[in-house]
Amino acid sequence: MIDHCKKVREIPGLEDAILVLSFESNLAFESQHLLKAFERNNVKKWVALSEGAGGTLGWLTTNERKEVRLQLPSNSCATLSPSPPRQAMCLQVRDALTVGSISLSSHFFSIKMDVKDALKALGNEMRCAVPAFPLCVAML
Repeated sequence: MIDHCKKVREIPGLEDAILVLSFESNLAFESQHLLKAFERNNVKKWVALSEGAGGTLGWLTTNERKEVRLQLPSNSCATLSPSPPRQAMCLQVRDALTVGSISLSSHFFSIKMDVKDALKALGNEMRCAVPAFPLCVAML
């Protein structure tokens, strides 16, 4: 991750950017290990998102967040019909890709693969994970 952040800082215009880190909040404390790595390597100008229990570091990635679920209006009772389902993470990604809210940078890179192989792997992952993966990103 440190190498990745260093590479991001080589992109023109991002040399001084604040890195926004979204660690997964879980019981294995990987986020704490990553934080220590940032401190050991003297990485400057970063912030980590935090929404764990009691304000602990990390972003909650529960099944509830990943799957479509129904949300009843706050003033509901059993006889009211539920509000529309909140979208799962993968559906939100699909919709954002469809309308062009997410795109690949012309400075796309991978630390472990050449760019062509990384794009192919990314495309394959997206086709498996995101229902109705939009055709507009066929270049992957």
